[in-house]
Amino acid sequence: MVTILMRAINSLGIHVLDSSRPTDPLSHSSNSSSEPAMFIEDKAVDTLAYLSDGDARAGLNGLQLAVLARLSSRKMFCKKSGQSYSPSRVLITENDVKEGLQRSHILYDRAGEEHYNCISALHKSMRGSDQNASLYWLARMLEGGEDPLYVARRLVRFASEDIGLADPSALTQAVAAYQGCHFIGMPECE
Repeated sequence: MVTILMRAINSLGIHVLDSSRPTDPLSHSSNSSSEPAMFIEDKAVDTLAYLSDGDARAGLNGLQLAVLARLSSRKMFCKKSGQSYSPSRVLITENDVKEGLQRSHILYDRAGEEHYNCISALHKSMRGSDQNASLYWLARMLEGGEDPLYVARRLVRFASEDIGLADPSALTQAVAAYQGCHFIGMPECE
């Protein structure tokens, strides 16, 4: 998980500060573009990886929320103190990560964006033939309160469109699972 986050952080142009060698982010060379120079503590990256429970989407969303939390806190500080706001240097700390994840780490949100993120992740896991990931996303959706009939309908769609003629019995099995969920109902059909 740390590797994925480090790759994302590097691709975004965020500099990781090593806690064993304390340096002032203001001493780094000035960036000639209008974009702010972004820094993150290595401890903040470790905390982000730990708190996102191996879920790369949650980790990347948490990183985004940490950056936004830091920028908004600096904006408010400048506004209160009467200073002009210019985010030339931004340091993301472990507390920023915790604050960002505190607002976002929800198991499942049936009515929100997480609903679509999870079903998309389930489809991608099945398309990639990753059984463990498929079971994880399926369990996460059902534990979060998703309607099993919705999941069964999506499995029927997946069997007909993505698998198709590669395995003709897949559609029959998916339709049988849908009918079983429909007749039995919750909680037995889980």
